[in-house]
Amino acid sequence: MMTRKTIPERLDDSVRWTGIPSALEVFERQDDSQRRHLRWLPLLLLVAYSAGAGMMLFGERPQIVGPLVAWFGFLGSAFMPIFGPVKAWGSLTLDEYDRDVRRRAFLFAYAACTMFAMAAFIGIAAIVAPGTQEPRRIVHALLLSPGAILTMQATLPTLYTSWRTRPVEGE
Repeated sequence: MMTRKTIPERLDDSVRWTGIPSALEVFERQDDSQRRHLRWLPLLLLVAYSAGAGMMLFGERPQIVGPLVAWFGFLGSAFMPIFGPVKAWGSLTLDEYDRDVRRRAFLFAYAACTMFAMAAFIGIAAIVAPGTQEPRRIVHALLLSPGAILTMQATLPTLYTSWRTRPVEGE
């Protein structure tokens, strides 16, 4: 026999489907077990974005592979802060050590992003010089630079912390 659900029951089911209640339960238990030292995955994502950007900039004609590889690296980097070893500011188990690790990781990432941005601006200025490059490459370079900086900001703290700290014995 089929029973009908009321509107509040259906709304509860839709909220449970999002996974937010289970995430809140993990947060209430102060369980940081999802934190892992990801040593090679951030590096792979940085290389993927760089390879895709290189294919877009130096490819002979418009293509599909370059943007797909770059988007793989960019979108994959969005998950690094979630699963990496750097704890979020809102974590209930954040202590002095975690704050220091977080501070060092983000200072490293911001310094690397600043150096990349300076190099990108100089490189773009060099290719803008009259007659050196076709306009398509200039547009691609201008569009890829912010994506590279965002990819670096998402992956470098995880990469730095994963290589500079030791995993906890339970991992």
